[in-house]
Amino acid sequence: YAGTLVLTARRLDRLDALKSELESLHPGLRVFTYGADLRDAASRSALVQWLEDNDLRINFLVNNAGLGD
Repeated sequence: YAGTLVLTARRLDRLDALKSELESLHPGLRVFTYGADLRDAASRSALVQWLEDNDLRINFLVNNAGLGD
């Protein structure tokens, strides 16, 4: 499978581990990670700027934010 995936979350260390796993399981998949707290407006703006700077376009968004007990 060839494609591009952008992952963002507060814990960049976890994202980078997931990136390595996904790229090893799916040759041709390019994974980019960006650490950000999307509850914060400045972080969201910085993410948008980073996407533009890296010429990355979002076609689909999966919001998988969880809430625990």
